[in-house]
Amino acid sequence: MIPREELAKLDQDLIELDSPFSKELPMLRNKAWEIANKYGTNDPDVMRQYFEWKSQ
Repeated sequence: MIPREELAKLDQDLIELDSPFSKELPMLRNKAWEIANKYGTNDPDVMRQYFEWKSQ
């Protein structure tokens, strides 16, 4: 399970995007990979947990 603080930081990074999402997708992918590696999971699981957290 990824800590809420990590998901909140990812959320803040997404909020601060200053260009079209399509241009920022590589940054998002890299951040998801970094978090996944840190917590022994994969990047789709990071995004799944992020969206679950965000929808609460």
